[in-house]
Amino acid sequence: MTLRAKTGMYAAAKVLLLIVLFATAPVNAQHVVLDRAEAVKMAREKGWIVREVTPEHVIELQAVVNGIPKYYITHNADAADSISTDECLPGGSSGLDLTGGGVTLGIWDGGGVRTTHQEFGGRATQMDSPSATHYHSTHVAGTMIASGVVAAAKGMSPAASLNCWDWDSDTTEMRNAAAGGLRVSNHSYGFATGWTWISSYGEWFWYGDVTVSTTEDNWFGLYTSYSQDLDDIARDYPYYLIVKSAGNDRADTGPGPGGGHYYYNPSSGYWEWSTDTRDPDGDYDCLGTETVAKNIMAVAAVEDVIGGYAGVGSVTMSYFSSWGPTDDGRIKPDISANGVGLYSCLDGSDTDYDTLSGTSMASPNASGSLGVLIQHWRATHPSEGDMRSSTLKGLVLHTADEAGPGNGPDYQFGWGLMNTLKAANLITADVTQPLVISEQTLNDSDTFEVGVVTDGSASELRATISWTDPPGTPPGNLLNPTTKMLVNDLDLRLVRTSPATTYQPWVLNPASPGSAATTGDNNTDNVEQVVVYSPGAAQFSLRVTHKGTLSGGSQVFSLFISGASAIGETQCQGDGDCDDGVFCNGSETCDANHTCQSGADPCPGQLCRESDDTCVDCLDDSDCADGVFCNGAEVCNAAGTCDAGSDPCPGQTCDEANDRCVECFQDADCDDGNPCNGAEYCDANGICQAGSCDGLVSLVDEQFESGAGGFA
Repeated sequence: MTLRAKTGMYAAAKVLLLIVLFATAPVNAQHVVLDRAEAVKMAREKGWIVREVTPEHVIELQAVVNGIPKYYITHNADAADSISTDECLPGGSSGLDLTGGGVTLGIWDGGGVRTTHQEFGGRATQMDSPSATHYHSTHVAGTMIASGVVAAAKGMSPAASLNCWDWDSDTTEMRNAAAGGLRVSNHSYGFATGWTWISSYGEWFWYGDVTVSTTEDNWFGLYTSYSQDLDDIARDYPYYLIVKSAGNDRADTGPGPGGGHYYYNPSSGYWEWSTDTRDPDGDYDCLGTETVAKNIMAVAAVEDVIGGYAGVGSVTMSYFSSWGPTDDGRIKPDISANGVGLYSCLDGSDTDYDTLSGTSMASPNASGSLGVLIQHWRATHPSEGDMRSSTLKGLVLHTADEAGPGNGPDYQFGWGLMNTLKAANLITADVTQPLVISEQTLNDSDTFEVGVVTDGSASELRATISWTDPPGTPPGNLLNPTTKMLVNDLDLRLVRTSPATTYQPWVLNPASPGSAATTGDNNTDNVEQVVVYSPGAAQFSLRVTHKGTLSGGSQVFSLFISGASAIGETQCQGDGDCDDGVFCNGSETCDANHTCQSGADPCPGQLCRESDDTCVDCLDDSDCADGVFCNGAEVCNAAGTCDAGSDPCPGQTCDEANDRCVECFQDADCDDGNPCNGAEYCDANGICQAGSCDGLVSLVDEQFESGAGGFA
């Protein structure tokens, strides 16, 4: 029996059910995609479902890919408590009093939001013209921004604004909104994959491509052109974060071996009845194709964590939330939030409320909480601009509470349970300790390095890098291809100075998806994290390098460091990096914190001659002068040592008192012992002057005339 023959029986039962079916092109075949209008026309010709609604979900035809119809499917007080968002709100323990005020969030969903609901107060705006409002869209919107008129329904960002779209033309509208400044949007839907129960038909439908596998839906975990498109949007708009529900496929087992169901037969072009045995969707490898995009934040659903996180045992995975890995082994989902029993708005009236469960509820629990983190960043970092999407996402992953098997990430909970309060506290810490949160650029062939010091007071040193990776190249319509989708492969290491130890990031083994994380070289994910438990008092070097050649010549990455007592930008890796080429200011050294230190005097007790890198006694004659005139003018020789001066007054007497050469100091020094030539004397310049005979001749004459002196 074909579905066409059965549709008339159920035409009156059709209600709004939202399923998205996704397929990729066969290997080496053109990926032919018909848009929604063409798909609806084909559906009418073939009797396919176009749109249905049940209390469980919504399903709507979106496209036809390679002849196969593709459908979208939809995948709070306790929610805020579970991830500690309530502690950040007014009245919370943090005293931060955050509300999301001034922040505009976005939502794409399976219908319009009842913007007149009493919880929205004019803060929700429908940006397009959907045919009707829908309970699912309104419930998601309330989880994000409900003001708390009914306290149990209070949203995560109760004063934020919300721009709303239905999911038709979503990627085009997302680009336009991101270009206009939208920072975060929620998408609680994805392509229908594997088994889905269509209650209006009372039958199971299987959405796998039988041309690839008759037992397993190859679209689970597959990176396709749809994954690529989301990564491309994120790369083009690096401040825009897409938040996506992980999906609810893990509990879908189908009718069991040999059970009857409908499947799409590409040969006939119709949904046909089959009793072939096909695999259940779970446990592992049951993520939809959009969820596996690298640059989005995919959210898994956990049960209520009443009172907030209290250890690994306080976090219980829901029975339905989809698990990874992706086909290439990446860590997905990214994060977990409360998705069980969320009380929020419905669209029946402006006072309509109810409780729903699903990853559709976990996703707005997370995305709505991002509003208060954006508000807090803007308030504490007013001059820095908004965080990049890689920073906002990385902040959430870095501060997540441990959940799942063993330490580190896993394919169930992702990086753990979101903790909004811890994320807000890290933002606060960055104000007083720069580089706790930073955005860096790694150029091709370069190394980024920063010194990190721990004083022994922290139980762990944790470092995380996150980056918006260029879109990958879809491997084709294959079953579980392992081709890596990572383009720019950055590598994070923490290197302890003493004892010399290198710490590597977490890695998961997709071949053993239930095993706990180990550490090693991660060549798969665009988030890497290194943790040093009980680091004590130590010094580390944090290094970021890369493999191969960076696409685009560089890669911006977000860096997070917690547990450090001091963080400083690295000036050097070795002494050679500090050498300024000047001999006379000493040999500069690179200390344990990778900071350059000035060198000691290379010539203690001597002088330094830069021209030939020599320690000498003198550089010129002035350095040799002893201040004594009478021992000659000392000179500096070519070897840089002082030579004594020669006699400055050869044949004369040296006058030290007056720094001169003289013949005499007093008259007696000039007496030649001959009275007949007069009395010589010493003049003021120390030169002997001859004596005069005139006085002596007159005296002789007088004595001669008087007969004195014995003359006769």
